[in-house]
Amino acid sequence: MMLAELQATCSSLGYQEKNSYVKEPDCTETVKDLIRFLKREDDTCDIRRQLGHAQIVQNDLVHILKGYADDSALFDTVIRLLVNLTQPAYLCFDNLIPEDKTLRNYYLEIESHLLSYKLAFADESLFAVLTKKLGDLLQLDFEQRSDDDSLVIERVLILVRNILHVPPDVSSEKRTDDDATIHDQVLWALHTSGMEDLLLYVASSDSERQFCMHCLEVISLMFREQTPEQLASAGGQRSMTEKQKDEQELLLAMEKEKSRKQANMMKYSTRHSRFGGTYVCQKIKSISDENLIYHRSLGDACNISHDMGKNPTKKPKNRKPIKEIELTRRSTLSIRLFLKEFCVQFLENCYNPLMYAVKDNILHNRSQENDETYYLWALRFFMEFNRHYKFKLALVGETMSLPTFHYMQTELMRYHEMILGEKKEAIVWSKRLHLALRAYRELLLTLHCMDKSKDEQICRSSKVMKNNIFYMMEYRDIFLVLLRKFNESKNSRSLLKDLIETCHIYIKMLEQFAKGGSCMVQKKKRTANKKKNKKASKKDNSGPSKEELEELWDGLSDTLSEIIQGKENIPESTCPFDVTSDIEDTQQRVNAMIRIQDDLRGNKPADALALFRAAREVWPEENQFGEVDIPPEDEFMALREVFFAEIQRPQAEQEDNAFMEDEGNEPDEVVEEELEDAMPSYSEQEFNMQEFIVSFASPLVLKPYALLFSEFKINSVFTNHCIIRLFHRLAVDLHIPGVLFQAAIFRTFQKILSYRNSEIYKELYKFAIYVTKKFFESAKDNEKIFMELMFWKSKRDAIEVSEGYGSYKENHESQKQSKWNEEQIEELKTLFEQLKDVDGELDAADYILAHVIDNTRTRRQIIRQLVQQDLIENAAALKRKGPTRPTRLWREEEELELKNLFDQFKDTDDVVANIINNMKTKRSKPKVMEKIMALELVEDKKELYKKRKRKNGGQNRNETEGFVDDQDDESAMASESENEAENEPEVDSSQSEDDSVTPNHQTEDTGSSFKNLLDKLKNQGLEDQIKWIQNNLRRTADELEEDDDDEPIPIVPLTEDHENAMENKNFKTFLKTLGIAPPANEQERFWRIPAKLKADKLRKLVDCIDDPNSSDAPVIQGQGHMKTKSKRNNARFEMLKNLAKQKKDNQATKDNNKRFEENPDNSNSEDDEVPLVKKTPIVTKRLRKTDTSSDSDVAGPSNEPKEKSKPSKRAKLDSESSSNMSSRPSSDEEGLGLHLPKPTGKTNLDTSSSSSSDDELHISIEVSNKANKKSARLESSSSEDELLPKASIGNAADNRDSFADTSKADQEMKSDSDDQLLPMRKAVKRPTIASDSE
Repeated sequence: MMLAELQATCSSLGYQEKNSYVKEPDCTETVKDLIRFLKREDDTCDIRRQLGHAQIVQNDLVHILKGYADDSALFDTVIRLLVNLTQPAYLCFDNLIPEDKTLRNYYLEIESHLLSYKLAFADESLFAVLTKKLGDLLQLDFEQRSDDDSLVIERVLILVRNILHVPPDVSSEKRTDDDATIHDQVLWALHTSGMEDLLLYVASSDSERQFCMHCLEVISLMFREQTPEQLASAGGQRSMTEKQKDEQELLLAMEKEKSRKQANMMKYSTRHSRFGGTYVCQKIKSISDENLIYHRSLGDACNISHDMGKNPTKKPKNRKPIKEIELTRRSTLSIRLFLKEFCVQFLENCYNPLMYAVKDNILHNRSQENDETYYLWALRFFMEFNRHYKFKLALVGETMSLPTFHYMQTELMRYHEMILGEKKEAIVWSKRLHLALRAYRELLLTLHCMDKSKDEQICRSSKVMKNNIFYMMEYRDIFLVLLRKFNESKNSRSLLKDLIETCHIYIKMLEQFAKGGSCMVQKKKRTANKKKNKKASKKDNSGPSKEELEELWDGLSDTLSEIIQGKENIPESTCPFDVTSDIEDTQQRVNAMIRIQDDLRGNKPADALALFRAAREVWPEENQFGEVDIPPEDEFMALREVFFAEIQRPQAEQEDNAFMEDEGNEPDEVVEEELEDAMPSYSEQEFNMQEFIVSFASPLVLKPYALLFSEFKINSVFTNHCIIRLFHRLAVDLHIPGVLFQAAIFRTFQKILSYRNSEIYKELYKFAIYVTKKFFESAKDNEKIFMELMFWKSKRDAIEVSEGYGSYKENHESQKQSKWNEEQIEELKTLFEQLKDVDGELDAADYILAHVIDNTRTRRQIIRQLVQQDLIENAAALKRKGPTRPTRLWREEEELELKNLFDQFKDTDDVVANIINNMKTKRSKPKVMEKIMALELVEDKKELYKKRKRKNGGQNRNETEGFVDDQDDESAMASESENEAENEPEVDSSQSEDDSVTPNHQTEDTGSSFKNLLDKLKNQGLEDQIKWIQNNLRRTADELEEDDDDEPIPIVPLTEDHENAMENKNFKTFLKTLGIAPPANEQERFWRIPAKLKADKLRKLVDCIDDPNSSDAPVIQGQGHMKTKSKRNNARFEMLKNLAKQKKDNQATKDNNKRFEENPDNSNSEDDEVPLVKKTPIVTKRLRKTDTSSDSDVAGPSNEPKEKSKPSKRAKLDSESSSNMSSRPSSDEEGLGLHLPKPTGKTNLDTSSSSSSDDELHISIEVSNKANKKSARLESSSSEDELLPKASIGNAADNRDSFADTSKADQEMKSDSDDQLLPMRKAVKRPTIASDSE
């Protein structure tokens, strides 16, 4: 019964007068009151149901919209009310269809009201009003449009969405195909009003992107009952394929009808039912041993079953298969033509921009929850329409891409995981999974159509996309995952049908792609987890014994006493009580006492004392943690009592402690290896189609196939073909028909055999005959096969059922592991006894491999057999101390093969690569080159390098006769190391005499330098990364001991910290020092452990990391360059110091000359030494070194005292310039550019090195007194800036010329002081450049 207030409100809206509607003066306020009523309705939706009974939508609101559209306030308010009244029924019940009987009736009542609302909206004049209002608002510019206008646009779109969303009532409408339903009438009203054009405008406009989701919802509901195939063929002539399909469907219907009539005729006999008779069924036993007696007519004799009259077992409600009815119908021709034209315009103008905008909103969370389902539907529908109509890839280019394939795959997996997790809403998630699967299927079909295109560009794009989706393992496994987890109580049969058809399409495309050539795919590596040795007895978790506690206390008491006395600091930030925790106060007190005891027993007395005092402040009442003013002696004794106390710990904490104790006893490298094993690792391999099909030979995969196969009568011809094709691949192609020996499949075969004359089931009939024949052939040898029909079988079970039990292990596993007969075992034992003690580089397994008769044996097989015969414990027992061993010996036939291949390919560009590709036994490139050199097939190793054509016109200085020397790469690497060294902080010039370099000796210890590098890395926080490299080296050494491999092993960073470390320059230097090779080219990404580093060398490197001061410590690359730079900086400093002293002495030259003439005997005194014999250090910049790696060094006693002073900024710049220039060696000795004449005066050439760490070359030149006086006068008249050459800082191109060409500053110095420098040039001989050995 309707409420009085609600009835009075509805009466205040207005009234109908003849053909027009008259509103009441307070109509707007009345509509607002109705909105308030709806806000206050209860869970039963009583207001909504009463308004539906009153029919205010049909009688009032629709007429108000049509008659008073100009009243903006009233129009907006009525739209708001209509949006509320027309919302879907399940939204009124918290997005769920109610299970309660009463609420379910209310739900059905609201749906009936919605259907009547939809019929009222099938009015062309109403949609004309909505279209006009919507068009006027969309014409407004962005600046002119207000927020209220945007809300009206959104509400109109939502209202149209709600009306189209109302589900049809098939039972009440009773419409056939080619007839107009209520939904079709609404679509026609929408079409005639012109609203479809507005929808196309909103979908294609960038300025209306905020309404793109509403627009997509309206479009998806417009096509809710249509199929793309029907719309694409609307209005055109039917093709031959369509005619054949219709004929097959008609023929199938006729056969079904004919068989039904024959069955009915057999049921009825001409005799009366009382004289039907009694029959005895032969070979069918009853409960007794006699034949079954049949009391029915002969017409039902073929349907005899012992189940007749039995009550079938009922399945629980949660296990019943779900029934999903997909409503698809063929509308009238006018509706289909209008929808077809809409699809064409939408594809040409709107599809790409709309799908881009929608996906952008989805990815950036600007849409509502689960709005991606509309995106999936639109992708599937319009791409299928494009494929059936006129296939144009450009129209769907936005969604035909690799990111779309990846998005579909991730959505499929997400929906699948939600089905497994959200059990209450599993059916809803299953429907979303079905949408994603159909979209993925359409992507595959469109990709297949691209292969058939005549455009070569499209074909190439298709090949690239297929190469990616077939390469990734996730795309291949998605179908297996969905099939294995199929559950008919959560997934519908239509989902299973689409899944099997999509899987068939994918397998067919993959098979065609693999036939085109070698197909490389990604595969997950199977890494065997290292097993831990578990002790038989469980560990005692009761804690340490009393004696152990006494020993711990003795070592702890002294430190604790000093801390209590205040001799050491105590941590301040300690809180024993957690205010936010839900744990009770008493339990937190116990936990604090446990923490104190753990800190004491863990040798953390400072933390224990701080926590003990903090707990005393928090809980002072019971003196459990001591009194407030407790003396130090009592506090010490209180902590001792806590240390020895037996505190009852919670059970969970005991388990955690036991677990941490077990974990702590294991080495760090073992734990790290387990973490690395948990990370998935992938490798590449050539695709094998048979291995992929074998994965379908699983009971979990075949059960869904058999379930859909049982419905072969209602399946389409294509669906039955997909099922039979997979069965054929397993039974015929892979020769394992035993996987189909199952009762459920045979029951379906039994039904198919009754349709032997049907053309539709001809394929099914032939295959059923084949499988049953195989079954009875196997039954001759295996009598138990009839019992095996009750069980699903895997590949192994199927082979054993057909070929005999135990045959799989004997025949198929022998392919992977060859069998050893008695003679071979005796031969192995004899060889092992003879060769186990032979000395040499090889171990016993290598010698056995070289002398064994069977050439097919591998080292791994020999070691495995030795372990099985108890001759050795494991592979490590074969390890020898000494030099590393080669992987395997070269046999005589292998050497002959190598010689023939070398003669064949010696004139090719890449000799070694061609030889390796054609060798029967693959070996690494270094091994092949080494063997070629040993056979003396070439004289120089450079002849084996790959020939490359240089792109630029310049010739490489290390290039000889077209071959590129590998030393170029080494020099480039060394140059890179130099540049990195130059970027390091400068070394302090003040060093002790122990750091100086003596001739032909490197006094600096390499181990110490390696230790400094490790300390620098640890200071940068890279200690964990060093341990990571150390563990990799240790694990690689273990693997090489078990199976020596010739391939380099990559070091793959698994964490972000590892990746950051690989970019650190010092860390790269650390890797190069260990001998780890950087990426060789653009195709490599990771550093690699070279194959030449064997297990012994790797273990030495591991030990050197632990003990960097050992004699085996590696030499740091680029170390000499760093030191040279420091020395050159000190050389520049010494030069400046000498020049400054020289300038000071020149001022006193005039005063000293007179005293020299008067007292010539004192000319050798210390004060007068500078004017007579002047030692002028030559600027290093002028004497460029010919080889920075030379080991020659000239040193002599220094005649000048060493003065320490801080170098100026100008000196630093000059030293950097000289260091940069000296780091680029010249090609020969003439590159120095010093063209010196023969000496004319008395000269004394003295090259000495300083006693400090600064070993830079000093050339002292003695000249005559006259020359010294003249040069002194010149120097006194020149300023310091004129004497100092300016630092030339430039790129490599600027410094490429010979050092005979001087800089501008040198030119100025030459012009200003030519008289001074000329005698020096005449007196200097060509010196020997002393360089620091690297």
